Amino acid sequence: MLSAVIFGVLAAFLGAIPYLGIKDNHSDSSSWVLFMAFIVNGLIGFGVGYASCLGFYGPLGLSGDAAIGLLLLMGINTVLACLFSDSVTGGSLLALCLVMVLGFIGLSGAGCFRANDYQRMIGTIDDRRWQEDFSPVDVTHIRVVSEEQARWLGDKVIGEAPGSLGSRYRVGKFSIQRVRGELHWVAPLEFNSFSKWMSYGTTPGFVMVNAENRNIQARLVTKVGDKELRLRYLDSAFWGDNLARFVRGRYISTGLADYTFELDDHLKPYWTITVFEPSIGFWGPKVKGVLTVDPENGVVEFYDEKQGIPDWIDRVYPEEFVGDYLSWHGKYVQGWINSWWSEENVEVPTPFEGDPNALWMVWGSDGEPYWFTGLTSSSDSDQSLTGFMLVNTRTGAARRYRVTGPNETAVLQATDSAVSNFRGYHGTQPILYNIFGELTWVVPVVSDAHILQKVACVRASNAMVDLGDDVESALRAYRSRIAREGFTTAPTSHSAIIKKDGLTVARIGEEGGVRYLLFEELPDRIFSVGNGISPELAVTRIGDKVAIEYLETDDSIVPVLKFDNQALNIRKSKEQEELDRRNEITPEKK
Repeated sequence: MLSAVIFGVLAAFLGAIPYLGIKDNHSDSSSWVLFMAFIVNGLIGFGVGYASCLGFYGPLGLSGDAAIGLLLLMGINTVLACLFSDSVTGGSLLALCLVMVLGFIGLSGAGCFRANDYQRMIGTIDDRRWQEDFSPVDVTHIRVVSEEQARWLGDKVIGEAPGSLGSRYRVGKFSIQRVRGELHWVAPLEFNSFSKWMSYGTTPGFVMVNAENRNIQARLVTKVGDKELRLRYLDSAFWGDNLARFVRGRYISTGLADYTFELDDHLKPYWTITVFEPSIGFWGPKVKGVLTVDPENGVVEFYDEKQGIPDWIDRVYPEEFVGDYLSWHGKYVQGWINSWWSEENVEVPTPFEGDPNALWMVWGSDGEPYWFTGLTSSSDSDQSLTGFMLVNTRTGAARRYRVTGPNETAVLQATDSAVSNFRGYHGTQPILYNIFGELTWVVPVVSDAHILQKVACVRASNAMVDLGDDVESALRAYRSRIAREGFTTAPTSHSAIIKKDGLTVARIGEEGGVRYLLFEELPDRIFSVGNGISPELAVTRIGDKVAIEYLETDDSIVPVLKFDNQALNIRKSKEQEELDRRNEITPEKK
C-alpha cells in the first residue's frame, strides 16, 4: 500500500507539471485543469502502483518499471497540455526536461553503450571437459516426471481429496527442488477466487510430486509434524495478505524477484525471494541475497549471499537473471556492433518453445543445484549445440562444456518421431546426462492427457532414440545400443577407466547382439560386451582368462570398452599392434 501511495503522489505532481502556466482556449483561468490533472494522475499512479507493487530502488530511487511508468505519464500529459493551450507552456518544457533526464539515465544502461558491462555480468566462466567431471548432472537422480505431468498429478490429488478441496483451492505454481535427497515438484494450495479467500482466509497445505519415480503417488501435505498447516500469505490472496504486496510493504526500496515456494529439510514451507540491485543504470540486476517468508505467520528473514545461504534454499539466482546473463555474455562477446552485424563468435542459450530464457534446474554429481541450458549459434534455424552451460543456482558460478550434437528442439523432434505411431505422445523437458560414458538426453514422453507413458534416451552424438516404459527399461535398451555400436566419444577421465587382467569367465549369455559376462573375481556385476568390440567374443568359453577395460559406474550392468581373451593366442599384424599401442589406456591406479 505504501509503495502505491508514493507512486500515486509522484504521478500526481509529475503528471501535473505540463499544465503549469496553461492558458485555456476559452478562459484565462486554468486552475481547474491543473487540479483535475493532479487528481486524475494521482489516481492512475496509485492504481498502477498498487497493481504492480512497484519498488523504489536504483537511480533517483526509481526502479526501471517505475521510471518507464513515469516517462509515459509525463509524455501523455505533455501532449494533452499542448492540446489545451494555444502555445507550449513552461510546465511542458519543464516536463520535457525531466523526461530527458529519465530517458538519459535509461539509455545510459542500453546495450549499445554498456555492452562490456553486460557481457561480464555472468562473471568468470570455468571451461571444463565433461569427461573429466564424468557426470556433470547426477545420473542417480534422473528426472522423469515433467512439470506438465506434475501439474496433472497435483490437480488429480486435489480433486480426489476429501471435503471437496478442489472447489475451494487450486494447485499453485510448481518448483523443482531436492527434498530429503530426492527430486520433487512442490506447489502451494492457492485460493480459487476472491470469495474463497474471503470465506476461508488460509489454505491447508501444499502438494508434493516425486520427480524421479512416477509410481509414487502425489502427496497432499496438510500437516508438518503434529501441526496443521494454514498458509495465509499467497499469490492468490488479496489486499494485505497478497504475498507480493505484503513483502513490498516491508522492503519498499529493495529489488525483489523470483517468488518461489520451497521446503526445508523438515518439510516446513517458505517463500524464497531473491534480493537484487540494478548495476547498469536501471538494469543489470545483481543478486545480493535472499528473503524467506513464512507463509503462515509472515515472519521475514534476510540472508546475505556473502554471509551464507541456508543449505535447503535451492534458488538464489533466478532463471530469468541467469538466462539474461548467458544471453548477454554470448551476444556481446565482441561488442555491440558485432552482436547484430557480423555476429562473429556469437552463441546464445538454446531457445525452448520460443523462450530464450527457458532453463532447466538440475543437480550435479557434487550435490549442487544448477541451471542448465544448451548453447547454439544466433541463427533461428540452427538446431545444433556448440556446448552447454551449468550455472550454480546458489552461487552464480558458471561452467561451460564444449560439445556438439542436436539441441533440445532437435532432440524433442527425434523423440516425437520415435513415438509417432502413438497418437498424442510427445516428449517434454529434455535434460542432458552422462550415461555409460556417453552424453545422453533423457526425455519424458507424455500423452495429450499429460500422463507419463514412456522414457526416451537420446544419444547426443547422433540423435538415436531408445524407448522404455520406465527409466530402467530405457537404460537397458540404451546400454544394448552402446554395447553393439561402441562409444562415439572416447572417455578421457582416467580415474573412471578400469583395467582388469586375468579374469575368469564364470557365465556367458547373449541378448540382442550383446554378450553378457559374469566373472568369478567380480561376482556382483554383469559386464556387457558388443560383438563389434572384439571377434574373440564368439569363441570365448566359460573358464577362459580375459582382460577387459570398462567405464566405472555404480550400475549393476557395466559396458565394456575393450576385451581380450588371454587364453587365445591370436597373431596380430604390425599395424594392429601399433594401433593397440596408441590406444592403450592407463591401467587402474593401485
